[in-house]
Amino acid sequence: MNYTRLLQLAVEKPKLVYTLIILMVVMSLAMMPSLIIDTDPENMLSSDAPARVFHNQTKADFQMRDMIVVGLVSERNIFTPNSLKVVEQLSTKILQIEGVIEQDLLSLSVVDNITQEKIAQDKIVQEINNSDKNNGIRFEYLMKQAPSTLEGSLAIQQAIKRLPMLDNTLVSGDNRAIALYVPIQSKDMSYNIAEQIREISKSLPAELVANIDFHITGLPIAEDQFGYEMFVQMGVAAPLAGLAIFVLLWYFFRNFPLIIAPMVVAMATVIIIMGSLIGMGFTVHIMSSMIAIFLMPIAVVDSVHILSEFAEKYKTGDNAGDVVKGVMKHLYTPMLYTSVTSAIGFYSLMLNPIPPVKVFGAFIGTGILLAFALTIIYIPAYISRLKSETLAKLHDAITRMEQKGKLARALASLGGFATK
Repeated sequence: MNYTRLLQLAVEKPKLVYTLIILMVVMSLAMMPSLIIDTDPENMLSSDAPARVFHNQTKADFQMRDMIVVGLVSERNIFTPNSLKVVEQLSTKILQIEGVIEQDLLSLSVVDNITQEKIAQDKIVQEINNSDKNNGIRFEYLMKQAPSTLEGSLAIQQAIKRLPMLDNTLVSGDNRAIALYVPIQSKDMSYNIAEQIREISKSLPAELVANIDFHITGLPIAEDQFGYEMFVQMGVAAPLAGLAIFVLLWYFFRNFPLIIAPMVVAMATVIIIMGSLIGMGFTVHIMSSMIAIFLMPIAVVDSVHILSEFAEKYKTGDNAGDVVKGVMKHLYTPMLYTSVTSAIGFYSLMLNPIPPVKVFGAFIGTGILLAFALTIIYIPAYISRLKSETLAKLHDAITRMEQKGKLARALASLGGFATK
């Protein structure tokens, strides 16, 4: 079937066009509940990439855990009864959070204080010769219970200074900050665990935390938080992009019934492409979350060409179906070429070795072609069914726009300068 026959079908049977588009949108929406979000930047590399395989193997060999770091910072010496009580309470509550590896938590209240056992002088030789009863080193919790006095707090400070493993690791060299290292089972749990830790810090008694600032950091926080915020921004930016396009179309055409058509094309394109991506089992990565932002403006460009030329050629009393057929015959070839070349540009990203970039390029390219297909069948079907009063208002809006303003005169002068 050539395009002339397809155009004839669209103009004569618009309800069939509407039905097909609605079915495609509904089917795509039905796939949305199976959405899987992936915020892990590691997945920018394929699972069998040598660097990634070596990284994961090294972590497994040395039992290295992804860690969240919680920092307590004070303007003065942090070794006070109140501050250490905060460390104790915070550690206790963090251990109760699902996803935290309890045995690997590093905190003043759960690490060991290593000291030399004092042995009577007359027993030294006996202890040296009797290795089974060597009591020369004592291991005990550094802070079994938060001290209630300043002297007890300073005693813990001195104990830490004796232990190189703790000094400048759990406590800063200037004694103004204490850190808690929270190992987690999986880094994709880091955002939720960090949020729970923030809530715990807010629930602590005000008199204890009066002079303490809380900070949460760590590589999994940076990665997961970035991914989460990226999706939030996309969720905000995509509707704003649609709103901005709608406002601009209204400014140009001043006709709400008419500008609904390109917005329908844009929304249908985004829904169908995202639904197909999810339905085919692809995770929505940070890259693919930007598909909607890219497709929204691309999907309306052909519609604007059609509406603009239709508004110029339509005269009161004309048959809208005949006018739109003439417009489509004139614009079909250039729109086809621009859509195909744009799609090829995005399809070229599939040559990239980064998996999310491949998916991004493939679905953006397909979305451009889908938007073209929807435009050439939906826009003519829609315009041909508009009332004559609506079309007359469109013609008046275009006539007003053709009246030269300051911008139009400036552009005309610039064009004249360029030709000379």
